[in-house]
Amino acid sequence: DPMIRLVVPDVTVRESMTPDFRESKSTAIATITPALQARLADLQVTERRIVIRSSDHQAIVTVIEILSPANKLQGSAGRVSYLSKRRELLQSEAHFIEIDLLRAGSRAEPVPGMGRRDYLIWLSRSQDRLHVDYWPTPLESALPTIPVPLLPRDPDVPLDMQAVLHDVYDRSGYVRRLDYSRSVPAPPLADRQIEWLTGLAKNAV
Repeated sequence: DPMIRLVVPDVTVRESMTPDFRESKSTAIATITPALQARLADLQVTERRIVIRSSDHQAIVTVIEILSPANKLQGSAGRVSYLSKRRELLQSEAHFIEIDLLRAGSRAEPVPGMGRRDYLIWLSRSQDRLHVDYWPTPLESALPTIPVPLLPRDPDVPLDMQAVLHDVYDRSGYVRRLDYSRSVPAPPLADRQIEWLTGLAKNAV
């Protein structure tokens, strides 16, 4: 396969700074049990999406895609597969929302010039494919509250993206997992963003 593949781990190993003071009951060195060996098939990254279905016929009403690094890597199998599925969805009767909260990578916006910000969220309603609603958001601004369209008889449901981000951050324990002393990953920040981050760091002390 000539296309680049991006492997994303499902499990990570982290070094804990907390020492283990439990005493060992035995000082004997364990002998490793010999293992059998098999060759793995080519591993595929499973992309997750949020799908809203009707309660009566289970028809797909709205699809929400949250982009991963594989979706934004030029030449990767993940990107080719995602763009193909996106074209399919945009030709279906389902509403479509794409959420890109990744600064890095190649963005494939449906209309050129939409993504001139760090983050981009856009919505295509099934009844109006000729137009898209979009929210380009710089790093230093709060994420928007966007509408989630449902069936024609139902009003849009507001989705507060900033509140969702805070909830995910808290539930996932990123405050303990992230090392904010490390340099910011590419792409480089603008001067105004460096100044903004410096102010946040000072206020956090």
